Amino acid sequence: MKQGHNNSQNVAIYARVSHVKQVAEGHGLESQITRCREFAEQQGYNVAAVFTDEITGRVEKRPGMKAMTSFLKKKANNTHIVIIDDISRLARNVQTHWKIRDQIAAVGANIESPNFEF
Repeated sequence: MKQGHNNSQNVAIYARVSHVKQVAEGHGLESQITRCREFAEQQGYNVAAVFTDEITGRVEKRPGMKAMTSFLKKKANNTHIVIIDDISRLARNVQTHWKIRDQIAAVGANIESPNFEF
């Protein structure tokens, strides 16, 4: 467990798959959310909300991401962490990755992952 975290810290989870087929035929979103929930529990976090997208990682404008940043803006006083399962779930290219990280930082949130240290 990481040290120094506030045990009552609220977090948001973000999960993404590239194709609707991955939702219909697999458990892509479910498995990502499960790993993120387990990570949150290990850290002593409270999962306040879960946001998902079924869209390519090359696209910056995503409905789930937009909803999450709106949520974070409204909850700026108590939700400052976004958990993603893997860096590839955030974006598939460097430009989009940095644009999305900038969007998340602009609402005062940091990103954490069970599989990658930012």
